[in-house]
Parts: sequence; structure tokens; C-alpha cells
Amino acid sequence: MADDSSGVYWLKDPEVTVRRAVLGGFVMDIEGANRVPRVRRVD
Repeated sequence: MADDSSGVYWLKDPEVTVRRAVLGGFVMDIEGANRVPRVRRVD
């Protein structure tokens, strides 16, 4: 995650979508999770 936090989700094959956030960063939507973590693009 982009902010050095961590989280564990015990989900089987969740649908994951990465989208652009408001200020130009990225967030990851995880189906079945109630949080939207900020992520960083890796080339």
C-alpha cells in the first residue's frame, strides 16, 4: 500500500479494481472489503 499500512482480508477470489483517485493517486476497490486502500503504481 502507498501509505505503509497493512491489512489482511480472508476473501476467496475477490474482484479487484484499481482506479485513479481525486488527487492523481490510485485506490484499489476490493469486492467484499469495507476499505479502499491507496496504492502506488510500479513500473
